[in-house]
Amino acid sequence: WFIKSSRTGQYLGIEGNVGSGTRVVAVPSPFKWDVRDSNVEHAKGIRISPHGTNFSLDLHAGSSASHTKIQLWESWAGTMQIW
Repeated sequence: WFIKSSRTGQYLGIEGNVGSGTRVVAVPSPFKWDVRDSNVEHAKGIRISPHGTNFSLDLHAGSSASHTKIQLWESWAGTMQIW
């Protein structure tokens, strides 16, 4: 999948290389993501990962506050990786 903002025309991508703590940012070129159903018990939603990796979009420190950093983290059974 390519995730594109209809307002800005930018794509959801990453800053640097795939790894734990890598920032998720808006980028001008398409970036490929895998989107799968949740594999976390009692957490309905989807898991979004850079294509072909074992990393997922992750809310920093599991926070739900406004302006919480979205980063990549190695996939695990945490609900902060389910969208």
